[in-house]
Amino acid sequence: MAEAALSRSRAAAGGLYFLLTLLGLVCLTSSLVDNKKLENMMESLKEARQNLEKLKAEKDTPPELISEYMSFMEPMMEFSKRLSKYLPDDFPPMDGLMENIKGFMEKTKTYVDRENVKMDAKIAKLEKNLENVEKIIKALKGYQAEL
Repeated sequence: MAEAALSRSRAAAGGLYFLLTLLGLVCLTSSLVDNKKLENMMESLKEARQNLEKLKAEKDTPPELISEYMSFMEPMMEFSKRLSKYLPDDFPPMDGLMENIKGFMEKTKTYVDRENVKMDAKIAKLEKNLENVEKIIKALKGYQAEL
């Protein structure tokens, strides 16, 4: 009986040793696969940061252009008033056209400014998310270094 019990414990120990060896190999293989995933995550993070920087740069361009165009409106209106003195009486009035253009530009500027405020909130949220992802990647790198 003692011999049978000893035989079972050796079989159990051998089975346990096999299981632990197999688990070690699976973990090692898993960590090698995770290295590739980690590299892909780091590359994706880098691309996301670059895209965010492009978005920030492009976001500020339309309001600057609209402000520049608006600065030309007043001199153009003055010029059209002076020009209208020399036009025939049956020529369509230019004052109304210039006022419509100025009103349109002001509405467009207001719309773009409102959209920029929304975009700033989205950009801030994206930056926070990217920082969180960066922290996760750093933690994963630390775990990989321990393996």
